[in-house]
Parts: sequence; structure tokens; C-alpha cells
Amino acid sequence: MVDRFFVACYEFIADKMYHSLLRYTIMTKTEKIHCIGVGGIGLSGLCQILHEQGAKVSGSDIEDSHLLDAMREKGIKISLGHDESFVTKDISRVIYSSAIPKTNVELVKAKELNIPLSTFSEAVKELTHDLYTIAICGTHGKTTVTAFSSLALIAGEKDP
Repeated sequence: MVDRFFVACYEFIADKMYHSLLRYTIMTKTEKIHCIGVGGIGLSGLCQILHEQGAKVSGSDIEDSHLLDAMREKGIKISLGHDESFVTKDISRVIYSSAIPKTNVELVKAKELNIPLSTFSEAVKELTHDLYTIAICGTHGKTTVTAFSSLALIAGEKDP
């Protein structure tokens, strides 16, 4: 019963936060953005937000997952594996996961083409630049603390 409560809270809060972030645009609608290591929960969410804002987004990861399926369903081009051919000169920005090594072929190709690079954290910082931001980190309990914090903000009539 408690697990279902947490899942329901998390889904409600994630949806509310997702739609709040859509109000803020960090990229122009004409930008073409490629994301490396897009299979994680953070970068997959950022990719979807950028796509909803109108950016042309593509991504790559080494393993397929339900997160990648969800992005494909929204029309985001997702490639499995890493290949330098995924990075072309018409890409205006590359965002990559901290799990991606500096020797990754796509990252190396982006550097060769002088494409601006941003880590996931840098892109989130840019996205939330004009927002009051609360960051929750750690090894265990992030989802629970986020859910309770968001519920407290909602109860206080704030817009998390």
C-alpha cells in the first residue's frame, strides 16, 4: 500500500514538474541537439523536454530500454550503440551524460567539428537558470525526499 502511495505521488509530481519546465525555453526551435548516453532517467527526461520545446533532438545509448521506447514513440530519433556518424556538422549542440568517457567516438567527433558541448548538469543549469532550484542528491532516498518535498510545496500552494 505504501509503495503504491509513493508511486502515485512520484507520478503526479513528475508530471507537474515536467509541464512546469516546458514553460522555459533554453534552446531555439531551430536547434538540432544530439544527446549521448540518453538512456538514463535524467538525460532522457531532458531530451523529451527539449523535443517538446521544438528542438530537433536525437540520441544514442548502448542499451535499449523502455525510456528509449518512450522517446521513439514521441518521434525522437534514438540510435543504439555509439558511432561518429551520429554526429554531423549540422548539429548545433551535444549534451552528454557524465557516464560517457571522454574517449567516446561521438564526443570526439563533436569536438573535431567544434560543436558546443554541455554535460547533462550544465544543460539542466541552463534550463533552470531563471528558476528557484532545489537539488536533491545522494545515494539513497532521492525519490522519497523529492516526493515529500514536492508534496510540502504543493500543500504550501507553491508550484514545484
